[in-house]
Amino acid sequence: MKKKITTLFLLALGAGMYAQTPDPIGMGVGTALVPNKSAILDIAASKKGVLIPRIALNDVKVFGLEGDSKTESMLVFNDKGTAAKGFYYWTNNTTTPAESKWELITSESVLNQKIDELKNYVDTEIKKITNIVDGANLSYLVAFNPTGGANGKGEFSYLVPDGSGGYTQKAITFAELIALSETKTFMKAEMHKIKDPNDETGKTEVEVVKAYYYFNEDAVNAWLIAGNDIKDINDPVKGIPFTSGFKIDVVGTVSSNLEQVFNDNRKFIDKFITKSEGNVFAEVVNNEVKLYYIDKTNGKTEVNFNTLETKTNIQKTIVDASGKEGTYTDATLGTLKEGQILFKYKSEELDANQQPVNYYLNITEEVKNSFNHQDIKDELNKYLTQGGNVYYGEITTGDGKFVLYHLIDNGDGTFTKKPIDISENIIETIKTNDKVTELIKEKTKEIVENNVTTETGEVIGGFKVFKTIVSASVVQGETSDGTKVDYNTTFSESIKLEKFSRLLNVEILDDKGQVVLTTVTDVKAGSADQGKTPVEFRFGVGKMYAPLASGKQYDVILRYISDEKFTPTK
Repeated sequence: MKKKITTLFLLALGAGMYAQTPDPIGMGVGTALVPNKSAILDIAASKKGVLIPRIALNDVKVFGLEGDSKTESMLVFNDKGTAAKGFYYWTNNTTTPAESKWELITSESVLNQKIDELKNYVDTEIKKITNIVDGANLSYLVAFNPTGGANGKGEFSYLVPDGSGGYTQKAITFAELIALSETKTFMKAEMHKIKDPNDETGKTEVEVVKAYYYFNEDAVNAWLIAGNDIKDINDPVKGIPFTSGFKIDVVGTVSSNLEQVFNDNRKFIDKFITKSEGNVFAEVVNNEVKLYYIDKTNGKTEVNFNTLETKTNIQKTIVDASGKEGTYTDATLGTLKEGQILFKYKSEELDANQQPVNYYLNITEEVKNSFNHQDIKDELNKYLTQGGNVYYGEITTGDGKFVLYHLIDNGDGTFTKKPIDISENIIETIKTNDKVTELIKEKTKEIVENNVTTETGEVIGGFKVFKTIVSASVVQGETSDGTKVDYNTTFSESIKLEKFSRLLNVEILDDKGQVVLTTVTDVKAGSADQGKTPVEFRFGVGKMYAPLASGKQYDVILRYISDEKFTPTK
């Protein structure tokens, strides 16, 4: 089923290439040979329906389908999941993507069920809130009556039993509300003395906050209950110890947020760094970063790296026959020639003009000199004369016949040239390498012309395969309700083929040479007349039909098995 749906989609997509309306011509399935002109998909059946994919949907906020495309309007049917059974479509929330979800397509029966459930839920929740039963005391209920709009005033009220079974409404004053909500919590600072940072003598002390303590109601009540009398009417908890509260560590907080402290005091820190003796700091001067330090005598002084650098250079020598190094001398360029490769090294050493001294390497000359070394000559000669190397040239000097050959080692220091016969390799490659075979077939391909039957070189079941190209047209079609439409699912007349046996495949091209369809169904072959068999078919796959626009000419390439047997050459 999945394969058929995929094929149907591709056929519908192909139909859009030749549509002359904003939407492509529709597809027909079942007995809908010519689909309705207002339908993208016309499914005709008398005793069968359409099954939408059935899935298990447990969470309506999780897309959950393979590929996770989250395409809006995706349709499924939930029959096994914990969500309510029914049809669902996916909807995307562009403002809050996390709130995208599956929406249930609600029927009348489901809607009635939800209304009943809502009624029962509301009734139950109201009873939970009020706990109303016959004869219940309602004096605990509080009501609020707003007045005067957004900035207006309102009042709270509650019910007071009147002794005769009724209730009297009584307002709650603002003072009563404040009294009920007033707390005993407070904060208190612990102070200590430190040396005044602004006093260079270090003799003056200042008092600063060491920490803050928070006292909640439990701490205050516990302290009062413990027998501590009120010492000061204006400060009822005077004398309560810090140990009764919760410490707020200001110093620790500053330490953990040191980066913020530095950022808030950047100007002071920058000034301290650039004015303190011995500190090193950087400044950008004319787009160049320079380092400075503070000298007690000279003040701001630039750091000169040249005084710290070493003086390096490059020299070369040649090892003599005894393996000893010769005298090292500075490398020189020599006589320069076109194409030579040179390297220049700028040393840290400075010349009289305070510019770096340059040293050079002539790589080309050094490599050429290396090839004169006997060890390298021996290795190259060994590599070029060993077996396995292939050469191109004359076997007999002067005969003018250039061939591929390799050297045979005679064992006495001499070699014999032996030609290489590559014909056997070529034949073996053709036999075993499918890619080479396909390439040869491509280069020797058949030429197919209009209304000419051509052998492809293929043989299927002992019979030759033919190919031809013909021109065909499409006339208006008629839908199941008798409406004439500007498309059809078959050509206006049959196509006559020579020596026809079985149709393999069809390619249909429009007047611009674009392939519009490659599948046909309902193939029928008539009786042969004068060696040609009339063949009819519809466009599509199985019972799924893909129309072509009428009033146009199409090129039709047909590949089929003939009734002509193949006799191999002995």
